[in-house]
Amino acid sequence: MSLREEETFLLTSSKLSGNSSLVFSENYADSSWCLDELARIDDRKEEKGLIFFPVFCDVDPSHIRKQKGSVENAFKKHEKNLQNEMGKLENWRRALNRIANVSGWHLTDYIYVTLFSN
Repeated sequence: MSLREEETFLLTSSKLSGNSSLVFSENYADSSWCLDELARIDDRKEEKGLIFFPVFCDVDPSHIRKQKGSVENAFKKHEKNLQNEMGKLENWRRALNRIANVSGWHLTDYIYVTLFSN
């Protein structure tokens, strides 16, 4: 399956599913595709009551919520690349803030390796 096919599958799956798990990593916000998907999930949460569970892997949930650290650096890059699409950036920021405010798992490298390795 190509990367584009995987992306299409993930988009379709999240549209059909009533549940989503969101795995945030330190470099999550570097990906505009991930941020677009996050904004879609946030919209579905509001429109259709989507249930989701955030997992924070080696990243402080407050850094996601407040867009600090690596998230802040990623947004600086996005701002340069998307100067004509500030609405998109605001949607991403709002979605990060709202979804990171939901209680989830905050995992460190030791914990998530042991939890998900079996």
